[in-house]
Order: sequence, then structure tokens, then C-alpha cells
Amino acid sequence: MPEVACVAHTADVLGEVPIWSAREQALYWIDAFKPGLHRYVPATHAVTSWTPPVKLGSFALRAGGGMLLASRGGLGLYDPATGSFELVHNPEADRPNNLLNDGRCDRRGRFWVGSMDRTIENPTARLYRFDADRSCHVMQDGVWLTNGVAFSPDDRRLYFGDSHLKTIVTYDFDLASGTITNRRPFATIDYGLPDGSCVDTDGCLWNVQFH
Repeated sequence: MPEVACVAHTADVLGEVPIWSAREQALYWIDAFKPGLHRYVPATHAVTSWTPPVKLGSFALRAGGGMLLASRGGLGLYDPATGSFELVHNPEADRPNNLLNDGRCDRRGRFWVGSMDRTIENPTARLYRFDADRSCHVMQDGVWLTNGVAFSPDDRRLYFGDSHLKTIVTYDFDLASGTITNRRPFATIDYGLPDGSCVDTDGCLWNVQFH
């Protein structure tokens, strides 16, 4: 059995969205409730934490520095060094009961992010694609609670889970155009709720179940 060890005692309420920065050789993740943002550097064991001005569901690292935050008020640019935050798009402005949740960048840098109905009463959530020109596109409607956005290593599939339905679906994904087609079930979870996902180099999908 592999050894499991705690490397950062950040006392998160809901720790989520681990992202590895190859440029910094550091691991980032969030606390969705505090809110909090953390960075762990394995080489030095240093842990740095920031408090963003908004509660967030997911984020992406930007090539030019800083981050794109999927917050409860929309998509915004955040600089941990200065604490500055600029809201750039709120795709759920017409749905006051909704908030942005899990998201991930594809290999072209487009940010795919889903929303959720915070009351889990209606399937009013969506899956969006946010492009570098700051345009936002609805890619899937009629969702309850989006989680686990992931891409296959050959960039031919996109996965995401609707936690309320206990189902992970997959699409055919076209990397060049950023389009998805042929939605179909991939897995049904019999216990717990499908939450965050990742895909390994062999193309196997790993999913965390929330209990």
C-alpha cells in the first residue's frame, strides 16, 4: 500500500480543486467556504495562504501570473500578491439561485466551468466554456450540480459529473474548435455523490465520491 501523509495543516472547511503548477513546482488548492487559497512547495515544504475577496468554486492559473476565479458572483481575475480582484463575466446573472462550481482548463487554455442550483431544487445549472477573449458560451443546459470536469489525455473526450443525479457523462471533444458532441453516460455512482475528477496518463478516470 502507498504511504499517505499530511503535508499541509490548513484546517480547511472544504478543501478542493488541487492544481499543480509546473512552472512554480508547487501545488495550489482552495477552501471553498472560508474562502481560502493555498500553495504548497514540496521542495521546501513551505505553505502560503491567501484570503480571496470572494467565495470560489474553482480556479485556473494564468500564464501571465495570477488566477481566474470561478466565484459565487461570476468569473474574475485575482492577483494574490496585491489582493486585487476584477469581475470580468457573470454568466449566471439571470439565475440568482445559482453559483459557479467546479471547473478546469483544456489544453488550449479555455476554462470549462459548471454551475449549480444552491437549493438543489431545479436543474437550472449549466456547463460553460470561457475563452481567452472573455467570451462565455453555454455548452450544456439542464444540469443540477456540475462537478468533476476532466479531459482525456488524447483530448478526444470531456467528462463531467452531475452530482445530484449520481452520474458521470462523457462527450466527444474537439480540441481545435472547443466543441462537444455525442453526450452519453459514462458511470453511475451507487454510493456517495460524484465530486472532483482527474484522468491519469493511461486515460483512466479517477473520481472522488462525497458522502
